[in-house]
Amino acid sequence: MQLLFLLHYAFQKLQDELVLAPQYASFPLDEYCFQVRHHTELNGGCKVISDPCQEHIRCSCNQFDFSGFLCRHVLRVLSSSNCFHIPGQYLPNRWCVNALSSTVHSERIHYLQSLTSELVAESSEIEE
Repeated sequence: MQLLFLLHYAFQKLQDELVLAPQYASFPLDEYCFQVRHHTELNGGCKVISDPCQEHIRCSCNQFDFSGFLCRHVLRVLSSSNCFHIPGQYLPNRWCVNALSSTVHSERIHYLQSLTSELVAESSEIEE
């Protein structure tokens, strides 16, 4: 198992959702579907579909699709299903520290390559 370190912003967002998750109740509708709503609400809420064998989970609020962060509804279902890890596909590389360093490294390489080709092009035009 690879250990991932989240950027401060990503860690804070995930932590905020983890803190709110216990305030929600999770009601199984069938084997893979749950209704999740705030403990003070009697109706409504979000529908979470979870397939633990495929490590696939999706919430009707679509927060992950919009922001890249798992929502409190999904985290509540994972917790109530005794799942003690977040599947890797739900921790996007852009929120991980090592992704930042590889992006910076890639940008430096690209910059040096373009600078080198510019120098070679200019030197081929000069006769000296």
